[in-house]
Amino acid sequence: MSRLQGILHQRCPRCQRGAIFRAPIWRGILALHERCAVCGLRYHREPGYFLGAMYISYMLMLPAAILLCLTIWYFSGWPFDIVVLATFIAGLPLVPPVMRWARVLWLYFDRTLDPDLALLDTGAYLTAMIEISSSLGHCPLGLGLRSSGATGATVVRVGGFADRYLP
Repeated sequence: MSRLQGILHQRCPRCQRGAIFRAPIWRGILALHERCAVCGLRYHREPGYFLGAMYISYMLMLPAAILLCLTIWYFSGWPFDIVVLATFIAGLPLVPPVMRWARVLWLYFDRTLDPDLALLDTGAYLTAMIEISSSLGHCPLGLGLRSSGATGATVVRVGGFADRYLP
C-alpha cells in the first residue's frame, strides 16, 4: 500500500497496514489505538503530541469555511454577521471528520520529518541499540542508555523526551 493509500484508509504511517482509529467516526470520533497492532508504532508519543494537528485542521477547515460563507452570503442576501453565524453552524458537522484527517496527516508528517524517533517505539529496536552500545562503549544516534543494577531495567533517554524503561 502506498503512503497516499495509507492516508486515505487511515492506516499506520510506518507499515500502512494497522488501523489508526479503533472505531468508525460515527462510533468514536477520536478513539485512537495506542499502538499499531501490526508494527507496534506508538501513535500518541507524548502529552500534547497532536497539537500540530490543530494547525492542519485549521488549514483544512479554512477554505471550506470561506467557500461556505461566500455561498451562503451570495444566495441568501443576509447581513454578513448573520452569514458568519450561519457558516459556523453549518460547518459544525465538518469538525469531527476534519479532526480525524488532521491527526492522520500529522502522524504521516511527523513520521516523514523524524522517522528515527518513531522507530524508538519498538522494543526490538531499543534492544538492538542496547547491544550495539554495550559493544561500542557508547550509543549511536544520541541515545543515552544506562542500566540500573538495582532494578535490572535499562533507562533510555532521547534528547529532551521522557525516559523509557525496558525490563
